[in-house]
Amino acid sequence: MKSLTTLMVGAAAAVMPHLVLGEFNITRLGIQERINICNTHVVVCEHSCGGPKLTAQSFCNHTTMGWGCTCKDRERKIDVWNFPVPGRDCDGHINECVHNCKVDATCIQTCREKWPCYSLDAPPTYMEVDDVDEMPTYVQVNKTERKAEMDAKDEAKSKNPADHVVPTTALWAMAPVAVLVVAAF
Repeated sequence: MKSLTTLMVGAAAAVMPHLVLGEFNITRLGIQERINICNTHVVVCEHSCGGPKLTAQSFCNHTTMGWGCTCKDRERKIDVWNFPVPGRDCDGHINECVHNCKVDATCIQTCREKWPCYSLDAPPTYMEVDDVDEMPTYVQVNKTERKAEMDAKDEAKSKNPADHVVPTTALWAMAPVAVLVVAAF
């Protein structure tokens, strides 16, 4: 019996025969690089709002790479795809995709079409969150449905907190999942 991964890789390769996706994950960058990205992200947010006094919220969690940027009484001046976290995430994906293409020009062009970083067509990264301690989804989800799920979980925890304790050894399982590797040769 074929594994789900084998089936997914086969299906993806059939649809996109020249695309090689990698396992880039921004949370696996070195700690210093993530701290630098986050520090820059906070400064860019504040600049986008017109300065620290006009910024309602500006944070970046260098562990999860979840970030938030809200201005006090206006919209941000900088579009989301130009912020450091989404930009670096997109750069990582395209660079790995191009690297995995080797010298296949069609593959490289497909990578550039799939990851048009710093443009209106840049793919979303789903790392913008409402709170510094909130875990980003890393994939597209309906925020209304997610909030309802979280509220239901909180309500269940308040009824019997002992039933919802996560052992410390299981915390590694909550780490972000890598992107599916697709290769067509």
